[in-house]
Amino acid sequence: EQLRAWRRSFWDVWVGCSGIEAGAPETTSGGRVEVQAMLLPLRRFPVALAGVVVAWFMCKPTLAETFPWNVSRDAPVDNLLPDFDCYAVEEAEDIFDTLTLLAHSIAHYAREGTASTTGNDGDDVVWLNYSNRLFSVPTWFDGECPLGFLALQTGRWAACRLGGDALLPRCLEHRFWMGGTLDKQAKDIGLRVNTYFLVFLNSRWVWKLVDLLKGLRNAAATVAKKVDPAAFVRRAFDSCRTHTEAEGSGWPWPDLLTEVTVQDVTHISLDTMAMHDIRMKLTECSLGFLSMTLIRLLIFAKSMTEEVVGLAHLAASSVVFVDDLLFDLQLDWCDTICVLALTAWPVVTLLGRVVSGVQWRKGFEDHHYQHKPYKMDFHAHELVKRPPEVRALAERSALDPDALALALAAEGRQRPSAVGRGVLRALQASLLARPEQAGPGRMVFVTMVYGARLSKYIPGALRRADAFDLLPQWLLFCLDEDALASCRASHAFPELCVAGDTETTVSKFAIIAFIVHSGFGALYLDFDLVLLQDPRPAVLRAAQEAELVLSKDFGSECINIGVTYLKSHPDSADWMQRLLIWMWHHPYEFCQKAFAGLMGLEDLSRYEVFGSPVGRVPRRTFLDPLNQFVTSTVYSREAQGWTGDMEGIVIYHFLDGIGGVDENQAVQGKYVNLYDLFYDNLALNLSDTSRPLWVQDPLIQQHLLWSRQPAPPTKEHICAFVEHAAWPSWKWKQRQEVLRSLGPVAEPSLRRLLTVSK
Repeated sequence: EQLRAWRRSFWDVWVGCSGIEAGAPETTSGGRVEVQAMLLPLRRFPVALAGVVVAWFMCKPTLAETFPWNVSRDAPVDNLLPDFDCYAVEEAEDIFDTLTLLAHSIAHYAREGTASTTGNDGDDVVWLNYSNRLFSVPTWFDGECPLGFLALQTGRWAACRLGGDALLPRCLEHRFWMGGTLDKQAKDIGLRVNTYFLVFLNSRWVWKLVDLLKGLRNAAATVAKKVDPAAFVRRAFDSCRTHTEAEGSGWPWPDLLTEVTVQDVTHISLDTMAMHDIRMKLTECSLGFLSMTLIRLLIFAKSMTEEVVGLAHLAASSVVFVDDLLFDLQLDWCDTICVLALTAWPVVTLLGRVVSGVQWRKGFEDHHYQHKPYKMDFHAHELVKRPPEVRALAERSALDPDALALALAAEGRQRPSAVGRGVLRALQASLLARPEQAGPGRMVFVTMVYGARLSKYIPGALRRADAFDLLPQWLLFCLDEDALASCRASHAFPELCVAGDTETTVSKFAIIAFIVHSGFGALYLDFDLVLLQDPRPAVLRAAQEAELVLSKDFGSECINIGVTYLKSHPDSADWMQRLLIWMWHHPYEFCQKAFAGLMGLEDLSRYEVFGSPVGRVPRRTFLDPLNQFVTSTVYSREAQGWTGDMEGIVIYHFLDGIGGVDENQAVQGKYVNLYDLFYDNLALNLSDTSRPLWVQDPLIQQHLLWSRQPAPPTKEHICAFVEHAAWPSWKWKQRQEVLRSLGPVAEPSLRRLLTVSK
């Protein structure tokens, strides 16, 4: 009892440390006896006070994210990019498939009234078979695949509770505390529960849990008769009433329940007071508060992502809170799954939508290129290295061509991944074709491409690269058969067509990290751009005083990683693997913002609470965004475009990464396929550099001039997706502190920020 009192007082300070007003009274009002009103009694005040004091001193280290940036000498490097989805774990695929079949059976049961899809077996036999299979999973699975274990426990609960009397003893032994399990698993692998919750939302296993819970909710009438005949969940968790501000939070819970169940989106959840009086709101209506938090998480994951870590903390802590309430009652039959399956609050529906948002999906199979699955084409140890290996990169990048070729050949004999072996062969082929490259200036070009739509433009893109004699250095990372076949048929050096498999934006960061660790600089170029001049002189000139060189917007501080050069240097290699590790644990973030955030140019969370991920940033500089490395105008004439002379343009980035535009936001109000204009245009001779492309085809001149601005921007806009007026106060303060920490290089940005804040 005292331990739980300490835990609850600690939780109050935990919330307070988040910068969110807890505001909960220590006594109930109005004589409420519902389960939600079990607050900390005043007779426990001495114990609670002790918890508050301890929590206060432990506040920041408790909430700060703890994912590892590097490993100890004896720990495996693969721990830095864990196999969260358990692709390498024995029995994981069989369990995953069994849970998929169970979810189908429950859905069939809810829809047709029977679990048997063949009609050969009775329902009790179907549930018994599932239960026997799931309860026979070895005990080691929990430690080897913790996220899979969460889905497994949900499946065990479903099969057990839906089964007949024969399963009753097993049911009574199996109670699943989801929040407590999340919390324990996070601690076991060294993560905070907020980070672990985000990892869980990005896993393949969360879909099994959501599908199972959706099936149980659809069969709620039958489930309720078996596990909650007295309608305890509805009475204790759904009958939330509005309290006046004198006796409670004053929050309109019945209105919120109506809105989220009917509209599934609510303005109430975005009220500025939604995150005040958190403890009070939890005790009044814990599932209502959880629903509200999930809605905010869904919205902020696509807008102000700086708030996502904090909201994940609140969501996970809310589930733990529900666990505590149920545990206090010592019920034999009701646990977290029981509540989530039977409540009127659409927690499961909202969770499914949040998962789709975090995973950048429209469905399980249909995903956006920003989706970041927990699998890669490389071994983790090929992308992240121990500190001594990173420091040794200074010597490796200075090797002469013969010595470096021997080193690459030796690595090829050390059982690399299939893609890693392909990259090593490509680097060897490039080195053989260009032996004059030596020292820090040694580089390869890298472009990632996949899909039938883009693959047909590969021949044109390679002809243009060949016009500037770049093919011996141009590595094409082909993520499907269409791209690979087109590349091998068109590339003068087919060894530089590297086959990959994982169609995600993270793949480009992975191959850059591999190349940099191999002793080559990597100049990454998006596929949706066209060369108007050889970019090597400008890039290498900029790299004389920097390890990281990249492009940016015409009229804002936003970076553009469509043209990015990383020198093979310890600082850039360490920074790149830090980026990979951070995105592995924060998959919801747009990759370009994550890139800028690790440079200190944008905010990724509330650092005073959750810790800053910004470590040692390599020396960096920007390529000329006004007249040399420029973009087309798609969404903003203030932020995009170029100025000056067409003869000055080196690379024209025409910003067509997804094959479409938001017609309501696009300047032209429609999608224009510029791949056809540049790479499938019979009027052009892409191999001819003596006649500029705009001379060869007047339509190109017309397009370039349409994106041309009359003069450089008079001011640079601060990079922000959300209007400055909507920034919380902590963000203004944090931006200033981070920019000051970056030193003189960030002084222009700091001055602009201070001007806007005034």
